[in-house]
Amino acid sequence: MEKLNDFINWIKNNGWKITLKNNDIKNLPQNVFERYDIPIEYKQFLENIGTCVNANENVWFLCIDDYLPKPEDAFR
Repeated sequence: MEKLNDFINWIKNNGWKITLKNNDIKNLPQNVFERYDIPIEYKQFLENIGTCVNANENVWFLCIDDYLPKPEDAFR
């Protein structure tokens, strides 16, 4: 978690907007982590960050909510 905390501090100090994950956003299914070799640091990121976007809101990290299934009429 130390690397994640360092990253959060760095990104905030560089003008990014970040929100921590709230309880209504689910985790990725365990089979995703079993199927793909996801580094522990990125797993921690996905489990703890709700949104992460630059100041201009034209660059962002994909977070858990971006990976979850959406209704057919949702933005893809």
